[in-house]
Amino acid sequence: RKAREAYLQTSADYYLPSFLDGIAESVNTPFIPTGFPRLDAVLDGGLFEGLYILGAITSLGKTTLVTQIADQVAQSGHDVLIVSLEMARTELMAKSISRLTLLEALRANGNSRSAKTARGITTGSRWAGYSVQERELIHRAVKEFGDYAGNLYITEGIGDIGVREIRDLVARHA
Repeated sequence: RKAREAYLQTSADYYLPSFLDGIAESVNTPFIPTGFPRLDAVLDGGLFEGLYILGAITSLGKTTLVTQIADQVAQSGHDVLIVSLEMARTELMAKSISRLTLLEALRANGNSRSAKTARGITTGSRWAGYSVQERELIHRAVKEFGDYAGNLYITEGIGDIGVREIRDLVARHA
């Protein structure tokens, strides 16, 4: 009997009376802009607190998009937790730093050719061949990344992470 009563309380009808009250209570729920105005418009202001999962076939730019959004959210002073199931922390950081070398190069001389790829930043043999100016560009990008890196928390979840572990990670962070 108790089990049946508990089960009946999972029906939508049971929650219907509190439905509108819940909407009214959420009127002041804050959103966080992504840094992409058109995306923010589509998202009704930006991201709302919660878990976001992005999935698609390989090589469509998911990681590049997510790291740029994460950087822009972190730059605005919000913490971002990233759980990567494919890329190592250093690879994700290198993507951000690479993008910053592009922005720095465009600011300095308007020429994107001196920007560095993530692989160009993390490959020691390439680093050894860079000129002083190229290394300085990377150092400036690393310094700029450091201005907000304290708001980025990256967990490498390769092969051993599930919903429970993500929930625990969020709880520890909060």
